[in-house]
Amino acid sequence: MLETFMIKRKTSFNERRKVGFDTNVIIDIILYLETEKYIINLFRDTDLFYIHEISRDEAIEVLILKKDYSKIEAENQINNVIKKFNFKIIPRDKNDQFYRTIKIHKKDAIILSGWKKEGINLGYSQDNNFINACKSIGIDAIKIPTFDKVVERKLKDLFKLNKRR
Repeated sequence: MLETFMIKRKTSFNERRKVGFDTNVIIDIILYLETEKYIINLFRDTDLFYIHEISRDEAIEVLILKKDYSKIEAENQINNVIKKFNFKIIPRDKNDQFYRTIKIHKKDAIILSGWKKEGINLGYSQDNNFINACKSIGIDAIKIPTFDKVVERKLKDLFKLNKRR
């Protein structure tokens, strides 16, 4: 059974969107083709994509420690995603103190501070706390479901359909 679904954009901008991606979204893009397709379908050609230097480093670390990638494999995968999506890397600003005003884990606060400084107007994450922190500093944020949640939802729907028959 072939299932189709439509994704509607929740926000609209008259200007070029500057879109930030949290670490967990980058990891899912690497691990799951469906996430990559989902991301591609959400955006316009004029959108600019950003990841923070910390997110890049965290994603490499997760791939190595939790997904058994070698350091070279992890770095290559991250670099391929950066190139494919034309991500701009936001460097860590050691003089920035704005992060201290954001009530969230320190690394996430530094990421968000960098996003704010760069003018990111839309953020994507799978972390509710990160999304709430985005909104608290004036950045629109949307939760992208994890691949596991999408599969779980589809399986539940499939079983419900089979029970009705």
